[in-house]
Amino acid sequence: MDRHFWRITGHAGMDQIFERIVPVDSLSDAAVCLLLQCLLAREVDINQLIDGFGLADTQGAGPLDVRRDPGPPLQYRLTGADVVFEASVMTERPPQFRASYGSGLAA
Repeated sequence: MDRHFWRITGHAGMDQIFERIVPVDSLSDAAVCLLLQCLLAREVDINQLIDGFGLADTQGAGPLDVRRDPGPPLQYRLTGADVVFEASVMTERPPQFRASYGSGLAA
C-alpha cells in the first residue's frame, strides 16, 4: 500500500526557507491550511501583514486566503510580499522504483 505525505515548503524569492514532510494522516486539510497561514505570518513584517488585508487586488477576504488551483499544491501568498508557503501531497515510491532511482532510469 502506498504511503502519502504532506510536503510543506516555504520560499522567500528563490531561496527555500522551510521544508517539512509529515504523514498525511497526521494533519487534516484544515490543519494544513492553518499551518501555512501561521508560517507565512511568522515570516512577514506585521505592518505588511496588517496592510495587506482588504486590498482591492487581493482575491477573497484577505492575503492569507488559500489559493486552490484545480490540483495541488495548496498555496498561501501575501500580496506584495515575496514569501510563499505551499503544501503538496506526495506518494512514497514503491521499493522497486526506489532501487532504480540512482541508475538514471525513469520510474
